[in-house]
Amino acid sequence: MTGTYLSREQLQHWLQKQLRHSYQEGFHKGQYDGMRRGQVHGAVNILYISLEEQFGSLDHELQAWIAGLSFSDLQALARQSSHLKSLADLQSWLKQRAR
Repeated sequence: MTGTYLSREQLQHWLQKQLRHSYQEGFHKGQYDGMRRGQVHGAVNILYISLEEQFGSLDHELQAWIAGLSFSDLQALARQSSHLKSLADLQSWLKQRAR
């Protein structure tokens, strides 16, 4: 059985290159994930402000429901919020999204 053998230095160089690549991938994924969480957190806060301005204080259940929405659902709620006339409309909209 014949094969290609790597010297110790070649193997160390290859391993360092792989580790550097893995570290960079993890770092960039972490940056992206952190940025995405920040966007979601910001969207939730803006919606709280907007909805509280429109309907008054939101109870903890509604706040939790909104905080649990996906980013695309938060965007949809932001677009729809001006068409909601009451807290009951908001609850109905949230229930439809939960299906």
